[in-house]
Amino acid sequence: MLISHATVGRLEVYGIADARPAPVDPTRSYPDVLRDAWAPHRRWLTEEGEFQPDLGCFVVRSPDGVALIDAGIGPGPRSEE
Repeated sequence: MLISHATVGRLEVYGIADARPAPVDPTRSYPDVLRDAWAPHRRWLTEEGEFQPDLGCFVVRSPDGVALIDAGIGPGPRSEE
C-alpha cells in the first residue's frame, strides 16, 4: 500500500507499507529503555501500551530505472533466544 510520495530532484520516491506485525511490549524492541521512559511517548503506543510497528520499503524511480530499497529489520536484540 502506498503511504507516501516525494520528488527529490529527478527521483520519484514512493514509501510502501509491506507489513504490520502484531503489537509488542516496547521493551522487547527496545530492551535498554525502561517502561516508565515510554510515558511521554504514549501517542506512539496502543491503548494497551504496546508498540505497533509499521514496516515498509521504498521504490525509487529515476530516468535510468527503478529500485526497490528494503533495509529489513535485522535479527533484533534477542536473536540468540
